[in-house]
Amino acid sequence: MTNVRDDLTALLATTEGITLLGKDESDEAVQRALQEASASFVEDPLDAIAASKATCLALGPTVHVVRGAARKGAARPAAWWLSNEKLFLSCNVAAPPALWVEVEPTTAGIARAVRELVPDPAAPEKVHRFFFGLLSDFVEGFLALENQLTLSAYCDGLPLRLGSAAPGDGRSDCFDDPSHTSTFETLLSKSRVTVSAIHTLLEGGSIVIGAVEYRPSTHEAAVAAWNAAHGSDFPLDTPLDVLGAVTAGVGVSLAQLEESVASGELLPEDLAIVVASVLLTAPGPAVAGEKEIEALLRRHMASPDGSVRVAVGGLAGMYGCTAFRKELRAQEQDPAVQAALDDHIA
Repeated sequence: MTNVRDDLTALLATTEGITLLGKDESDEAVQRALQEASASFVEDPLDAIAASKATCLALGPTVHVVRGAARKGAARPAAWWLSNEKLFLSCNVAAPPALWVEVEPTTAGIARAVRELVPDPAAPEKVHRFFFGLLSDFVEGFLALENQLTLSAYCDGLPLRLGSAAPGDGRSDCFDDPSHTSTFETLLSKSRVTVSAIHTLLEGGSIVIGAVEYRPSTHEAAVAAWNAAHGSDFPLDTPLDVLGAVTAGVGVSLAQLEESVASGELLPEDLAIVVASVLLTAPGPAVAGEKEIEALLRRHMASPDGSVRVAVGGLAGMYGCTAFRKELRAQEQDPAVQAALDDHIA
């Protein structure tokens, strides 16, 4: 009877940059996954790996951390897994099975999987913005989030950029503190992950908005499965190392958030998340952002939920939409909502 492990090992041995592992070495590789997970402040992947009954057959190709004296030169090899007699490839040993990609068990299939791990640098770049979470979710605030990304097995050490939006673009006043924006680069796809803390009307004070600049990848099935499992809606051409880097985030797009507010799935105050995010996504000077904010609020001014209309009035005042706020008050018929809007106007 054919031994699947031996057959796959023989195939992997013919690929440059891949190092085969013996059984003891495989166990050690899985233990390193635990260490990586702990250092990266992410959920321990070992239970999921154990449940998959997977064996780590080989490591490679390998990339190395470039930024940061403490971790410069640290190796981050991709990992090859045998699970249920199928071959899988992951960005690194710490990646949970949800981020593994099934590989055709042929020489050509293995070579193609290695090529697809890194998107074509000539492909046009895309941008995806999403709700990362509440800043209060991170015990030590924004610093904890920066540390998580700095130590992540998917990111290249220290941030590429610190500080808020570029001077003169009209958006740098959107942040509580200029240090509350950081950009990181992922190791494999060289995507840029930016996280920004923005003040809102929410009780928690600040939210975190994420933005990913990336070149399209080819792992649609894996991304679709990830979205289904996590309730996120990342584009299906998102590189896998981006998903690994933002594991701790909610990953819900701004459009989906607004839809959830309109349908009543989220509290009215959560509209503040979407409105605040417009300040990041609006192009050009601040006046363009204000126009987009007013346009967004107008879509909710006739909501049958009075608390939503009150939230719209509060947001209109917060973002300087004075004329719109008075218009909203003039058309309001509910005495309780009128009183709340009067408080905002006062």
